[in-house]
Amino acid sequence: MTPTEEVIVTHAQEANHNAERAYWWMKGIDREEAQRLGLSDMVQSVLSLLQKVDNITMDIQITIKQKSK
Repeated sequence: MTPTEEVIVTHAQEANHNAERAYWWMKGIDREEAQRLGLSDMVQSVLSLLQKVDNITMDIQITIKQKSK
C-alpha cells in the first residue's frame, strides 16, 4: 500500500518541525554543564539520529533529482 500524498506531506512537515525543535533544544544545552552531568551518551544518541535523518534526506533528494531529469 502506497502512502497518500497527504501522508507524505504530513510526514515531511512533522520531520521539519521536529528537526527544528531538536535544534532549539540542543542549542539550549550548555556544553560544560552537559559534560558535568555526564550527558555524552545522550548527545551522541542525538547526533546519531540526526545523521540517520541526514542520510534519508540525501536519498530523497537524489531520487527527486534523478526523476526530474
